[in-house]
Amino acid sequence: MSRRAHFDLVGGAAGDMILGAFLDLGLDLDELREVLAGLDLAGVHLREEAVLRNGFAARRLRVELEEISRPARHLPDVLEKIRGASALSESVRERAGAIFTRLARAEAAVHGCGIDEIHFHEVGADDALVDIVDAAYAFERLGIAAASCSAFPLRGGVVHCDHGAVPLPAPAVMALLAEVGAPVRPVGDGPERVTPTAAAILAEVAESFGPMPAGELAGVGIGAGGRETNPDGRPNILRCFLVDRPDEAVAAEERDEVWVFEADIDDQSPEHLAVAVERLLEAGALDASLTPVLMKKGRPGQALQVLAAIEDGPAVEEAIFRHTTTFGLRRRRVERRVLARESVLVTTPFGAVRV
Repeated sequence: MSRRAHFDLVGGAAGDMILGAFLDLGLDLDELREVLAGLDLAGVHLREEAVLRNGFAARRLRVELEEISRPARHLPDVLEKIRGASALSESVRERAGAIFTRLARAEAAVHGCGIDEIHFHEVGADDALVDIVDAAYAFERLGIAAASCSAFPLRGGVVHCDHGAVPLPAPAVMALLAEVGAPVRPVGDGPERVTPTAAAILAEVAESFGPMPAGELAGVGIGAGGRETNPDGRPNILRCFLVDRPDEAVAAEERDEVWVFEADIDDQSPEHLAVAVERLLEAGALDASLTPVLMKKGRPGQALQVLAAIEDGPAVEEAIFRHTTTFGLRRRRVERRVLARESVLVTTPFGAVRV
C-alpha cells in the first residue's frame, strides 16, 4: 500500500497547525522533543493540548520560547543546524533543507536580494525551524509517500513585523504559492490565515492541489490554530487525511491537474467551429469537443469543452476567444486520473504495427 496525505485548509495553515494534525494522527510528542533536542536550540519547549474549535476536537502544538537573545540566521546557518542533527535520517534532513531553501528563495525574491543574504527573523526564528524539521520528520515517521492540498484561503489586510506594516496575503506567501501554481480562495480581510512557514512546507510536499484523492481512508488528524474561529465563521483548524492506495493502482495510473474551459456558442457556423477546434489543439489543448445543445429562444448551439495542462491554460484560453465568437467562458481546475500507457512496435506476419 502507498500512503498519501491530503491537507484540507479549513481555517488556514500554520506550521503548528500542521504538526497538531500529525499529533492527532498518533505522532508522539516525545519523538518531536527528541528531534528538538538534536537541533540544539536553547530555551525552546513543546507543549501539546486538546482543544475545541467551534465544537470540533483538535490538537494544538505550542512552541514556547524563553525570553533570551536569539540570533538572526542566514540560510547557510539554518542548513548547518539541520545537517548537524545527527538523530535525523538523511531523507528528513534533505526535505527540511529543501523547505527552508524554498522559503529563502521566496523571501529573496520579495526583498530583491540574493538567497544567502536573507536574514531569517520571524520567518526563520527557532519556532519556524522546529515546525519545518518536525514536519519533515513526521512525514517519514507516518510513512507518507506523497501529499496533496486543497486551495489556500487568503485574507487581505495588514500585519506588523520586523519590516514594519506588511500587506496580507504576505508577499512571501504569494511568492511561494505562485511558484507551484497553487489554487487560492479569497476570504475577505482579517487576521493572517496562511503563514510563510506553512506555505513553504505545503508547497514543497504537495504534488497536486484540489480534492482529496481516491483510496482507503486510514486516518483523520485535526490541528488547531490559536484563535477559536475566523471572522468568516470557519473553525480555525487544518485537517490532514491519510489515504492508502494499493501499490498496483498507483503504478497503473497517473494523476495531475488540468484546466477545463467551457462555453456555449449559438452564433458561429459549424465550418468555423471545426476550424476553431483544430486551432485550440494547435495552441496546446489536450482535448476539445463540441456537443449539440438547445439554447435560449430555441436556437441550436454547440457546447464547447476544452482540456488544457495547467501551464498551457493562458494560451488555450486566449485561443478560445480568438477563434470562437463566445463573449465569455467558464473555467475550473480539476484532478485528472489517467491510466499509465506506452507505445511499442510489434512485429506481425503482416508487418510492424505500433500498439
